[in-house]
Amino acid sequence: MNFIRPEARALLWQWRDVLIGLAVFALGLWVFLRSFGVLAWLGAAAAIVGVLLVLTGAIRVRFRVPHGGPGVVEIIERRMTYFGPEGGRSFSFDEVKKIEIETTEGGPSFDDLFWIFHLEGNPPVRIPASAAEGEEIIDALSAFSGVNSKNVVDACLTTTRERFLVWEKGD
Repeated sequence: MNFIRPEARALLWQWRDVLIGLAVFALGLWVFLRSFGVLAWLGAAAAIVGVLLVLTGAIRVRFRVPHGGPGVVEIIERRMTYFGPEGGRSFSFDEVKKIEIETTEGGPSFDDLFWIFHLEGNPPVRIPASAAEGEEIIDALSAFSGVNSKNVVDACLTTTRERFLVWEKGD
């Protein structure tokens, strides 16, 4: 028997990292204020870890992508593979010369975001952000130095048809 409505459960699951961070912070602060010596310092360290969990969790909430879009994304050792409904593409991060995000008028939602990877010597790969495991693309951006994270955030919030440059290979 479920005592929590599915919508509330989904919301709690989406914010789980922040909630865990708040719990760790509260426990660490309680230990810090109620004890002394080494135990107090351990409580302070736990409180700091809790704050870091809250901050990183808040960032991840913004980019947590609902699944249900076409295809599946798989990233293994600097190689991305997109298994789409009309075939798939696989490429190495070393082949990428430019990364863009394309949006439609349906935003702001992940159903209207598309990652476009421009490859050297091959046609671009267009991947829906709502594809299964699509949130791995956000993590994979760390492999590219000089990523414009402001454009990623702006693309997630826009309601117009635009292209946002996320990264471009230097000469």
